[in-house]
Amino acid sequence: MSRTVIEKGTNTAGKVFALVRDSDRTFSVWTLAENYAGHVRGGIAKSWRYCAKGMAEDDARAMYAKKLKGKARR
Repeated sequence: MSRTVIEKGTNTAGKVFALVRDSDRTFSVWTLAENYAGHVRGGIAKSWRYCAKGMAEDDARAMYAKKLKGKARR
């Protein structure tokens, strides 16, 4: 399965998100996760994890925009 990144952006908290088109013509939203890993130089391993997948383009773009907006501050 091949994936193509359409857009990539960062929200106000500094979290990275990507809007991706999959090979079966569906869309998904991914986030870059950073976790501790003792075997990695520097101690932080980065990996892409999906928020949602298998969506239509307009639904995926709406979720991507919502994720980039970030959480409401109190």
